[in-house]
Amino acid sequence: MSLPNIPSGVVSRESLRIGGGYGADPKGTSPAGGLEIDNAGNLATDGDVAIKGVIAAGSTPQTLTDTNGNIDGTKIQAGTVDTAQLADDAVDANKLDSTGTYAVAALSVAGNLTVDTKTLHVDSVGNKVGIGTASPDQALTLSGTYPHLRVLYNGGSYPAAWFGELYHNGASGGLVITGAVDNISGRDAITFKVSGTAGADGTAMATAMVIEANGEVGIGTDSPAATLDVNGDVTARGGDVVLGVDGGTRGMLTVWDGSGGNAPGCIKLCSPNGTPWYLFVEDDGTLKVHSALPTQNGDGTIVGTQV
Repeated sequence: MSLPNIPSGVVSRESLRIGGGYGADPKGTSPAGGLEIDNAGNLATDGDVAIKGVIAAGSTPQTLTDTNGNIDGTKIQAGTVDTAQLADDAVDANKLDSTGTYAVAALSVAGNLTVDTKTLHVDSVGNKVGIGTASPDQALTLSGTYPHLRVLYNGGSYPAAWFGELYHNGASGGLVITGAVDNISGRDAITFKVSGTAGADGTAMATAMVIEANGEVGIGTDSPAATLDVNGDVTARGGDVVLGVDGGTRGMLTVWDGSGGNAPGCIKLCSPNGTPWYLFVEDDGTLKVHSALPTQNGDGTIVGTQV
């Protein structure tokens, strides 16, 4: 679509005004329902405009609609949109700028919502959200070539405000959970909290397990002091417990006494018929066995002949 130049010798007026009903038009120069085209080519009306054909805009006119009136959003940037007029026409805080961007203060969608085929898909029937897929099968489905789920602090940027990621390990296989230095506390760890009274940031919840950057794992403790630090009972359901490496690293089992000097550390052994026996050592090094949990040195019987 192109507009012909006005030939020389033709008289050009300041504006063309077509009157309508009574009242003031948008520019206050003709009755309500009127139409005005000024000498800059601007058109103003407070009535309805019906166009049978396509709409084009811009210094090099670009077609914005088809013959059925459907808008081609990729071409809106070719023209200029008067956002002030949009606001005046009761569009509230919503704005359409000259690049074709429409800012929405609030959006309510009755059905499914899809952005760019599968960048984002909201399934309104199944109440599921898909990122990278238009067919989410869970409440949140993340799909792609080894997609990453990244956690940032308060809208910060990577890596300064990076807390961690969850992703597939690619060709090596497996799910990877990574953590970074917490710029709030300065701690470099991954913490699992599953009980207690939840606070807004989870600080009021009890720590179930923590993995430190040096590889130390704490269960029931927030500050592990060994490769595996368990605050509580440990049960091995079958199999062997091996300490050390044959010919390489010496293994050692440490059993501490309790408080007050009346709770000697011991090893519980069960006989073939299930009877428990407690093996412990007196202060003088005498190895003894007792049929109940020992509470003092005098409990139990000396084991064999000792030096």
